[in-house]
Amino acid sequence: MTPDIRAASRLTSDPTRVMWFDVGQVPEYSADRPVDAERLMHPPFDRCAICGRDADGDLFVLTTTAGHNSLAIAGLTRARAGIVYMDAFAIMRLEDGSLALHRASDETQARAAVVMVDEWLTRLDTSGLSGYQPVILIRPLCT
Repeated sequence: MTPDIRAASRLTSDPTRVMWFDVGQVPEYSADRPVDAERLMHPPFDRCAICGRDADGDLFVLTTTAGHNSLAIAGLTRARAGIVYMDAFAIMRLEDGSLALHRASDETQARAAVVMVDEWLTRLDTSGLSGYQPVILIRPLCT
C-alpha cells in the first residue's frame, strides 16, 4: 500500500469496499480535454478509488461506481484549509455514444473529475498501475 493510499483510505468510511489506485502527482487538466467514452464506461472494477496529489500537492480521492452505461463519481480533496468535498454525480453514455452529466452541482468541477478518471484509465492501459484492496485484520484476543 502506498503512503497516499494509506492516508486517503483513512478519509473514507469503509476503504475495503473499493479497489484502490494511486496515480501519483497529476498536472492540472483542462476540463475540455476529450475523453474516451467507451473506456470510461468500463473501469477495471465495479467500485474503485483513485488517489493522488493534485497540481497544488493536495491529496485527492475520487471514487467511481460503475453502472449500465453510467459511472458515478464522488470525491474529496484534503487541502490546507481542510477537506473539500465534491458532490456525487453521474456521467452517462447516451444512445448516440455521447456523454452527459447527471446531477452535477458544479459542472466545471465534474468535468475536471471525469478527465482525471479518464487519465487514470489511460495510465492503467499504458503504465500498468497496480490496484490495492485493503482488508481488515482481525487479531485474536488471546493466544
